[in-house]
Amino acid sequence: MTRKILYIIGSILVIFLVSYFTLSMQTKKRNQDVYNDQIELANQGDYVGFLKYQTYFHKSIASFTTESYQIDIYAIVISKDYQKAELVVFLRPLTDVKKANEATDESDRSRIVLHGDNLSFDSKDEDNYGDFPVTYGLNRYNFYYYTIPYEATDDYIISLYDYDGLVILSEGINVAFITNENTLNNEYVKGFTAQEVSELLALDQSYLKSVYIVFSLSVGIMVVIGYFYFRKLNLNK
Repeated sequence: MTRKILYIIGSILVIFLVSYFTLSMQTKKRNQDVYNDQIELANQGDYVGFLKYQTYFHKSIASFTTESYQIDIYAIVISKDYQKAELVVFLRPLTDVKKANEATDESDRSRIVLHGDNLSFDSKDEDNYGDFPVTYGLNRYNFYYYTIPYEATDDYIISLYDYDGLVILSEGINVAFITNENTLNNEYVKGFTAQEVSELLALDQSYLKSVYIVFSLSVGIMVVIGYFYFRKLNLNK
């Protein structure tokens, strides 16, 4: 009887672990699918879902259209306590622009420069940009973007440069630094809640099919193994 109880407990544990691992893998894959859906919208110039999926709040600051680019600038809040904010600058080519075709392209002089009383930023001086050719992303997506941390309300001059180092845009923008939740709720777009993400995942529940199959197979295998194991024990008595 003790062996049967131990086997049942062990079987339940194995079934749980295998099913949980499968669920985790499938949920991760489904999350990536949902994220890819937001990327697809961003490819068309709609960045709302893309930002809601990754930020606590966001707000459109400015939008500019040049002969070759559509440029959209957002302020985003990226920490749960609302103390960390960034500017996100999206560039979407409207024509066939020159871009890096290799991640090691050292000729790409694309960059962003931001100047204000409290901040001076040049992407070429940043570790996460440095000599990396940012336009390389255009080989996969229809846009690329820069993120710039900021800590104060200020007027900024923003300058963007293309692959050849030529000026795409040089404009003044005003950016507010807000940490008050009520103000953020009134003036900014709130990011997806955990419930909203769950609802997005549930729009296509086919990702759970593998979980059901693995669970059923695990139960069946443990039952068959248990049947022959205990049958053998009974015959040996």
